[in-house]
Amino acid sequence: MHFHPKYLIPLIFLLCCTTCGLTDVKVQVPKSKRKLNLSRQGLKEIPSYVFEMKDLEVLRLYENEFSELPEELGKLKKLKKLYIGKNKLEYLPSVLGELESLELLSVQYNEIDSISPDLANAKQLTQLIVNNNRLKTLPAFIGDLPELKNLWLNFNELEVIHDSVFNATSLEFISLNRNFLDSIPSTISQCSNLREIHMINAGSLVQLPESLCDLRRMDILEVDKQVVIPQCLLVRQTTPLRIILR
Repeated sequence: MHFHPKYLIPLIFLLCCTTCGLTDVKVQVPKSKRKLNLSRQGLKEIPSYVFEMKDLEVLRLYENEFSELPEELGKLKKLKKLYIGKNKLEYLPSVLGELESLELLSVQYNEIDSISPDLANAKQLTQLIVNNNRLKTLPAFIGDLPELKNLWLNFNELEVIHDSVFNATSLEFISLNRNFLDSIPSTISQCSNLREIHMINAGSLVQLPESLCDLRRMDILEVDKQVVIPQCLLVRQTTPLRIILR
């Protein structure tokens, strides 16, 4: 068998790699890559090369086997969206507060029962999705997130929402379906931009605070049929408010 001269060098290199065990050489991931999807890979830890991707903006880690998030995650200063649902996380660590560009954090379908207060340092966070976890209390520092617009807390074990949570005046959407709440703080009226509130099977909640009437931009209120709705909402005619009873 004869080979053209131009194929000899690549062939020799391939043979050398095979005999010397160099076929395991890692492929360099370009540091300029902005999106990375490592979902459903059976990973127990985030590969080290990820932390060298300085331009990374979107990281998907859905349905792996992570039980914790490493400190190195804080190196991703340009990261805007982090999806790490359906893993084995039990808490959200302080390193998330170092992600100064983070806009969306999705951690649904884990076992999370606590969130580090350092998350309040993620000043650009607009969407926080914590559905299907084990939170019993919604931490007060949530109210320190100046850009927070959408808050998803369905299917948790929430018993208490601190008054100061509603210091997050940028909030537009909150969903509290399937929890164990017995009251909603009257401070919810501070969220003047709130447009949607969803509270189906939110707990033993039987009466809503009168302060809801101050939410002039509210478009949708979804609650259980047995919940007592303030009369001022029932007679409102100045806004196209939809009250949905389930």
